[in-house]
Amino acid sequence: MPHADRSLWLERAAGRRYAPLAEDLEVDVAIVGGGIVGTTLALLLSQHGKRVTLLEARGIGTGATGNSTAKAVVHQGFNFARLIDSLGLEDATRVVNGDRAALDVLLHWSRELGVEDAARPVWGWSWATNEDGQATLEGERAAAVQLGIEARWATEEDATLGIAALGVPDQLLVEPNVLLDAFAARAAEQGVLIHEGTRVTDVSLDDDEPIALTTDTGAVVRAGVVVLATQVPIVDRTLAFAGCTYRRSHVVALHVDDGTFATDDMHTGIDSGGLSLRPGTALDGSPLLVVAGHGHDLKSDEDGTHIDQLVTAARELTGAGELHSSWLAHDAFPNDGNSYIGPTGIDDRLYIATGFGGWGLARGVAAATTITARLVRGHEEFHDAFDAKRLGGLVTTDALKEGVKTVKALVGDRIFTDDPDSVTQLAPGHGTVVRFGTSSVAVARDTAGELHAVEAACTHLGCLVRHDAERGSWQCPCHGSRFDLQGQVLAGPATKPLEPVELPQELRTPAPGS
Repeated sequence: MPHADRSLWLERAAGRRYAPLAEDLEVDVAIVGGGIVGTTLALLLSQHGKRVTLLEARGIGTGATGNSTAKAVVHQGFNFARLIDSLGLEDATRVVNGDRAALDVLLHWSRELGVEDAARPVWGWSWATNEDGQATLEGERAAAVQLGIEARWATEEDATLGIAALGVPDQLLVEPNVLLDAFAARAAEQGVLIHEGTRVTDVSLDDDEPIALTTDTGAVVRAGVVVLATQVPIVDRTLAFAGCTYRRSHVVALHVDDGTFATDDMHTGIDSGGLSLRPGTALDGSPLLVVAGHGHDLKSDEDGTHIDQLVTAARELTGAGELHSSWLAHDAFPNDGNSYIGPTGIDDRLYIATGFGGWGLARGVAAATTITARLVRGHEEFHDAFDAKRLGGLVTTDALKEGVKTVKALVGDRIFTDDPDSVTQLAPGHGTVVRFGTSSVAVARDTAGELHAVEAACTHLGCLVRHDAERGSWQCPCHGSRFDLQGQVLAGPATKPLEPVELPQELRTPAPGS
């Protein structure tokens, strides 16, 4: 039986407040995506007299930002050492400084806008449970010194969890939807044209004309600059999809009972399961413990067991109580370990911000400040470390190894689709992909037993979708697009729905046992 697919943070979402785009627009900057990047960027650009529109397919903060673990951090696990190994000390320092500056931006605006509780400074701890993990943390401690980061070492006697822990102060526990609602409201007050319920379906690039954005409302936006702030850019020609690998983590909010591990800080395990913990609060004010973990790539089927497994592991570690809510966090991990932020190689007027690798809140704000600096002043402090144009050099034979998995999903999976007769055996809450002649069709029964059939090829790049039993939806195993059972887009980079398919009458049988 699926668990409630709604994040704790979306309980505080204000709902749609901005009308869909009803008429053509011409602006200086068009921002596509109303998450942490797009909404922060709209706020910052509104300070500088730019004519800006923000287009969000669903509602502000309802995508990756509203389905995150809601931690804005510069440190988690052992990323300091990995950054230095990957980028060298100079660029690693730039990246960390960019993230630290992003936390300052979040703190400033939360206080400026009167929602200071939506960005609360705490300690961020990484803990180890064995000697190998402790050695890793000791290396991380040395990397922190190289990067000029204040860090606190805790041994088994004073560590909250594990046999050793490394803590970094002034990390932020965020209420993302409260924060983004305030950001959007101030941006709108200062002239930004915000339109929710407006999905961009096409981007037309012409050297002699403004960039044209076609939307599903029928209106067209023409802009001098376009920023794709959609986690994975919706324009395939950026090659960003081939510069990243993709993973999902499950997140649960559990009630805090007597005897439950209680904390005001955030904690990330680096071994033995690597669970991530932070406190939360239900709408009725009762305390919750938010636990994330059990990450996997997009090729792993959501078979209905992941949430139960995570809840069991969380209870064994913390003694937490009943499940309050559960959701999925989806992350794009850049192949060279660093994000892609800035103008692309295909057109200097087209900007992307992607590859945050689990650091979406801090890195997303860093992306917004970086792009603002370039658009307003013509440069930005962190440009070299984040340069999106390096994508062209990264999409090499080695980088495209992940593409082999995509090809398997594009071609190989078509060999292993089910026989059409399997549709008659589908139980409520289950789905499959079947072959009808040369076509692949995604067929599922909802929990009421009604059959739904749609074309199975994702409208982004054509990978075959897979059924997510825990969420009652379809997901693309290549780049993370999600669709409801009727084929409507729930999450990009896909911009178009899966087309409905009429099943033969002989397959439209009642659910088994009904």
